[in-house]
Amino acid sequence: MIDSLIAITIRCLLAAAGTGVVVTWVWVVSRASARESILPGRLVDRSAVPPWDALTVLGAFLAYALLSMGLADLYQVATARVQARAHAHDFDHDPRAQPLAHDPAPGGFSNREQMGVHAVSEILLLAILPLTIRRTTGARWADFGASWVRWRGQVVLGLGAACMTIPVCFLVQGLAVRVWNSNEHKMATLIREEYSLGTAAISLLGAVVLAPATEELLFRALLQRWLIGLFHRVARSLDAISVVESMPDPDPPPGVSDPLEWDSSGKVSPLGWSLPTWLGILVTALGFAAVHAPQWPAPISLFVFAVVMGIVFQHSGSLIAAIIMHASLNAISTLVMILRAILGD
Repeated sequence: MIDSLIAITIRCLLAAAGTGVVVTWVWVVSRASARESILPGRLVDRSAVPPWDALTVLGAFLAYALLSMGLADLYQVATARVQARAHAHDFDHDPRAQPLAHDPAPGGFSNREQMGVHAVSEILLLAILPLTIRRTTGARWADFGASWVRWRGQVVLGLGAACMTIPVCFLVQGLAVRVWNSNEHKMATLIREEYSLGTAAISLLGAVVLAPATEELLFRALLQRWLIGLFHRVARSLDAISVVESMPDPDPPPGVSDPLEWDSSGKVSPLGWSLPTWLGILVTALGFAAVHAPQWPAPISLFVFAVVMGIVFQHSGSLIAAIIMHASLNAISTLVMILRAILGD
């Protein structure tokens, strides 16, 4: 009964998502035909240059990796001890019991355990990393792109960009799997082989809440902003890009918070960004796709999606919009996995 209700709910949600895709594309085509912009103005007023440097960005990624590995090691030690005590108890009550010399190594991870440990590491990172960076660099929440000012516009932008981009990503993924064999994500394996309400809940929590918030903080807020600034500094020092040479000093007029988007004509032009800005977006998207390499060929479509997330973040300044885009893609994918598990496909 519960599974039937869940299946009906998922079908309704997917139907709503499909309707949103159609409505969004009709709106985009109508705006484009009228030669009107499909992107809103800046939604979050952040500092012109991020207050963090290369060491901060590197430290953030190392903290993420070390925290995940450290928690995994702690979990292995804890589970190994529990297993050893359980065996010792069995041996005390039954002297014929044999040692575990030929048993699998204690503390081995199941997919469920790996997801649980990974979720805990992401929660800790989200709780600690932004506060640490704020304290050490003086960054404001808006510098990360996190602000509740004009939050409705940020939510609408994230949902609209997701509805516009997700079908393209699914099309790219569909073409890619015709060329390469698809490597299944651990979460997909878990849902397919061990489906339960608990499995569905932890999958949705990790895929729709924790992963988007963590990855967008690392890649869009920290890495992309730093890379764009770095590439602009390199371009200036090499005196190689005429657009950068003609840029005014980083003192934009009121209403323009990012001098890297301010061109010599005095207009904010998101599609007229200079090469260093595009390089920052593309390199960040490439790094984002690379960390998903074990799920090949998914990184191909994820690169396309990450480029759009980078454009949305750079233009709007909103980390919330990028997170909602990411969460929407993961939500649809996860809901389809759950529905297939319920239906036994």
